Amino acid sequence: MVFIKKAYLGGGVKVSCIVVGKDVGETLFFCLTSIFNSLKLCGEHVVSEVIYVDSGSMDDSLAIAAKFDVKILSVSGDVSAAAGRYSGLKYSVGEIIQFIDGDMVIDRNWFLDTLDLHEPSIIGCRKEVYMKPNACFMVSNDFYGYDHLQSITRIGGFFQVKRRYLYGVSINPWLKMEEEGDLLIKLLASGMEGVFAYSKSGYYHLNYRFSKKGILSRYILEPSYRNEHLKVFINSILEKRFLKYCKVNRDYVFSILAFVFLILCLFKIEFLYAFLLIFAYMLKKSKWKSFLANTLSFPLKLLSILFEKKTSKIEINSIYGEEEIIGSFNNKKFR
Repeated sequence: MVFIKKAYLGGGVKVSCIVVGKDVGETLFFCLTSIFNSLKLCGEHVVSEVIYVDSGSMDDSLAIAAKFDVKILSVSGDVSAAAGRYSGLKYSVGEIIQFIDGDMVIDRNWFLDTLDLHEPSIIGCRKEVYMKPNACFMVSNDFYGYDHLQSITRIGGFFQVKRRYLYGVSINPWLKMEEEGDLLIKLLASGMEGVFAYSKSGYYHLNYRFSKKGILSRYILEPSYRNEHLKVFINSILEKRFLKYCKVNRDYVFSILAFVFLILCLFKIEFLYAFLLIFAYMLKKSKWKSFLANTLSFPLKLLSILFEKKTSKIEINSIYGEEEIIGSFNNKKFR
């Protein structure tokens, strides 16, 4: 269920910032402050809106967002950032869409540097910051390693895209993760030239939950996160976007091929050489750990998809003094 606090009326908006988060009370104030500071540098001629979409926070995230001049949506139920981005985009009106997570702080010059660029979609350099209650320190000053304005084949929680490229393209709100990769595949399939990385400006990722245990739990042990890459893979085949998928997620395709070769080598030993060839390639790229994890967990992902309990419908409600149901979307639309 989605609740919306209206803060804007009318059109003519240049940029819409869509902030998504859950239990981001520790960072949301800094995130929203950085957005407004960056927009302020662009001058009054750049009309903007900021939308915060909350995915059922139990902390004071909503109270913090209410202190700013933003649209507020609260999505409850078994949903994730994907539903937040979908809902935020649905209620945005800007010519340029800026997605950002609630645990990120953008550089002051980001909008000043990027709003007039002609590239269809842009991401910025990522600086990883490890936060503790009484201290913080930089883990990485250049997480992705971009050194100029260059074409790339991946996006994350922080990316900017011109609205005209989103016509006829939808964010899948039912994915628990990997919705950005799914969106990128659809954008490339619709004719968008690509995504460009802007290395001179970007954002800081304020990481309060960085730990090996957290990564192990999220990406390997939790069934709700295990199968999202495979869902996007299967959908790309069903929707005839497989070649674009290979361009974005080539390494994952190799892991599935490797699993197939492992099975086939039970019948014919020659297929083992094909598996070892792929493994050597991933070893050279220093990605052998994720490669083996994806390869060996492939049957578990298939079982997880088959027996997954699906949310069938999410209602969208407008709240500004009183609640009012203004729409809904269901699972069949995106399957």
